[in-house]
Amino acid sequence: AHSHSSNARSCYIRTCKRRPCRETPNDAMRRPSVLLACISVLFALSTAENCQWMSPDGNYFNLGALKYTGVKTFVDTAKKQTYYVSGCGPVTASLDPKCRSKLPGAGAAYQLTTSACFAIGNVNEVFFTPDGNTPTGTRFLQLFRGGEVGCSNQQRESVFQWSCDFTVSDFVLDNVQEVSPCTYKAFLRSRHACPTAGGPNEGLSRGWTFIIMFILVASAYVFGGMYYNQKKLGLTGIESVPHIEFWRELPGLVKDGCLYFNEHVLQPLITKYYRNRSYSTIGSESAPAPAAATPSA
Repeated sequence: AHSHSSNARSCYIRTCKRRPCRETPNDAMRRPSVLLACISVLFALSTAENCQWMSPDGNYFNLGALKYTGVKTFVDTAKKQTYYVSGCGPVTASLDPKCRSKLPGAGAAYQLTTSACFAIGNVNEVFFTPDGNTPTGTRFLQLFRGGEVGCSNQQRESVFQWSCDFTVSDFVLDNVQEVSPCTYKAFLRSRHACPTAGGPNEGLSRGWTFIIMFILVASAYVFGGMYYNQKKLGLTGIESVPHIEFWRELPGLVKDGCLYFNEHVLQPLITKYYRNRSYSTIGSESAPAPAAATPSA
């Protein structure tokens, strides 16, 4: 029976190489799901919180606890502007509807005016530096670049000035100023802005914890499965690898997933973008010129 199924499968593969195959609904669903799973793993491995910093003089700062303390707002009543600021990570809550489409999931701060909203910093473009005007360990600067374009086609950016304050359990946003066109400065205080003992190497981040757990589970799966297949089923060599048929098919499944994503997601988006762009161009070109003013008699 096993030989018959293998022959049938090889015949099916040879036939598919000559002409398009008819796939079942399960096959169609499995291919994109493999791609999505791979993308999810890569995203989890590449995501960094950017909330930890070791200063040149050896002070360690960890703002990671502020990721779960919510969003702070500052209202400039004179200019009728509201600022949204997150202590760690992107601003994801309490946002005005005008702001929700601006750098979703990546905005470090937002400026809301009476007519518009602007993302004024990107959490993926963050830099730390000491504040040279204060004693060591009492204050430092966190720079967020990559905000929305404005001010002569330059991206907006924000500087967070963090001050050590052991009386503040989460963080306080004292003030936000637009110190120059499209450059903003926020003044914040927190006990988490105080230097702590040790450093990032003394504890494992969640990313490293995930990687170590993944390696341990994968090793147990491979070596445990091979031991079982060799002792219980009498398999040897590469055939003793658990679910060997699946791993042989995996490269093809990933390739099919990429092709599926390109055909059903990427290409329709590109087509829609250029179609809308062409419509807007045609509309602007076909708009009638304003009539010349007739001089009065």
